[in-house]
Amino acid sequence: MSKKLSLSLFLIFFLVLGAGLIYTIFKSFLPLPENSLAGSDENSFSITQSIDYSGINPAVSEDVEVQIGETALLILQKTHAVSVKEYSFGVLVEGIDGVLGGADGKYWLYYVNSQAATVGAGEYLLVPGDEISWRLEKGE
Repeated sequence: MSKKLSLSLFLIFFLVLGAGLIYTIFKSFLPLPENSLAGSDENSFSITQSIDYSGINPAVSEDVEVQIGETALLILQKTHAVSVKEYSFGVLVEGIDGVLGGADGKYWLYYVNSQAATVGAGEYLLVPGDEISWRLEKGE
């Protein structure tokens, strides 16, 4: 390789490295989008989680502190004894606090803000103010 080509490649490398460094420094001064929680001190928020054991145990309702990026399933597992079964389509909650689904055609279903969930609990990312309800009930 010629001296001129080596020198050119060396200069290009340092120009790209310098540009990346300048971009990184400049980016740290840019404001975050208004709806962004990233980079703020607000890494957590509160949700309400309730569990209806269909009369087997007393129902519970609790405010739970949640971290950004946590799912409905993860929070349930952090706050209660949960048994799950993994399938190709995702994870199914089979029992909460020793109360198992499957008997009398009742299964554990979950709701988000009083609406039947449209994704599995392991996929649903919680947002501030969510109300998650776990109910042992007959599947439709």
